Amino acid sequence: MQSETKNAFIFAIILTLLTLLLVSFPILNYLSVSLRLSQVNQEVQLRSYAKEIESTIQSILPLQKTFLFPRSIIFKSALLDANNHIRHLAKLICIPQQNHGQS
Repeated sequence: MQSETKNAFIFAIILTLLTLLLVSFPILNYLSVSLRLSQVNQEVQLRSYAKEIESTIQSILPLQKTFLFPRSIIFKSALLDANNHIRHLAKLICIPQQNHGQS
């Protein structure tokens, strides 16, 4: 009787481990893909924002005395070398303010 109980217990453990293995693979795969998709979306948004800032900077008139940097809550930017290594990292925290005396 104890032999049958022992065999049933071993079978239950093996079946549980196999079930966990079969279930965990798709879940881990889904998490990996969703994390990568989130990273790609953030990268696209950052590139879009950088292009917007670049076009704003390039549209400054030579006679314009002040330049109001586009608003942002928290924005990190970096200067990269040819090998995509970070040379300088800047963190910008802007507090929206009123536009007074723009020329």
